[in-house]
Amino acid sequence: MKTIPILIAACITLFGCEPNTSSVPDEQLSVREDMIQGELDNGMRYILVENNRPIDRVSLQLIVHAGSLDEAEDQKGIAHLVEHMAFNGTEQFPANTLIEHQEALGMVFGRDVNAMTEYYTTSYFLHLPNNSDKMLDEGFNMLAQQASALVFEQYELEKERPVVEEEWRSGRNMMARIGSANREILLKDSRFGDREPIGDMALVRHVDASRIEAFWQDWYHPNNMTMIVVGATNKAEVEKKLTRFFAHLPAKELPKRPELSVPLDNQLRIEVIADSEITTEVLSFNFREQEAQPHTESELRTQLLNEMTMQVLNKRLREQYQVESEHVSKMMMMSRPIATDYRNNRLMVLLTGNDYLATVDEAFEQLSRFAEHGFAEGDLT
Repeated sequence: MKTIPILIAACITLFGCEPNTSSVPDEQLSVREDMIQGELDNGMRYILVENNRPIDRVSLQLIVHAGSLDEAEDQKGIAHLVEHMAFNGTEQFPANTLIEHQEALGMVFGRDVNAMTEYYTTSYFLHLPNNSDKMLDEGFNMLAQQASALVFEQYELEKERPVVEEEWRSGRNMMARIGSANREILLKDSRFGDREPIGDMALVRHVDASRIEAFWQDWYHPNNMTMIVVGATNKAEVEKKLTRFFAHLPAKELPKRPELSVPLDNQLRIEVIADSEITTEVLSFNFREQEAQPHTESELRTQLLNEMTMQVLNKRLREQYQVESEHVSKMMMMSRPIATDYRNNRLMVLLTGNDYLATVDEAFEQLSRFAEHGFAEGDLT
């Protein structure tokens, strides 16, 4: 069962395009030339990309480097609730008047105004209708209010609980349920498997507003934020706005970050995912591995070759199973990041019958054949 990573590596060498790096300097990857980066005295970072298309438009994104992974055991879902409450009352915009103000400025909630909670971050987005000085003031001010001046009223929380629960319910289709079950298996005994950003609905239904505010007080500080600005503006303008609306916020010591490793036990595990709506049986072989982000040209080259190999392999598998075999309907290989510095390589086999052993034999025989004979030049087009 541990042969798949070896087979994949073997396939890479069969392209005939693996570079000879012995004479090529291994340069560190550099950031794009048009990206301007800076930092305020309080530790708040910013990134600016000047772009004149669309004309006279500017997009702002405030990233708070705190997400569901930073939640305590009794806070599952609170990072997401903070995001929702950020539109339900600030010192300058009580209740839901922030959204009313944004709409009065010509923005549409959902299209021009939005937010998202993830494992590592919570992000707030504004696509401003124009790049006038007044509109930039409005945009930076509204994000500063969400970053530093939230008001957690219990009655506003009561209105928001059913909104979050409906968001959770709408995402509970069959594919989402299977995906959630997959994550729990692949990320077992890690924080990733126990901290989905949507949250624990049992907690969401009953948590007190003060507990949500505590999370905000812990993590929403300028030294834990990055502002991304893209559009028709410039470095001097961005620094002026950031200084006006964010420089006065004090930096604070952040709580200790939790342990984020994923245990890789190198043991064969067999799991079953069942769902009443599943109509096709699938065998899924998963091979987890540690993989650091590329920092040099050779590391990036290796990553790209792996991705090319996966694409060519899947092209050949699609051709092979245009007509179902006795045991296999379809077969595909995929590789995806599942956590920081962790990747899962998955072979998925859709069965035509229920002879599991014969299906496994056929699947691995196909991969062995590709490893032995490689790919033709035409497979690359």
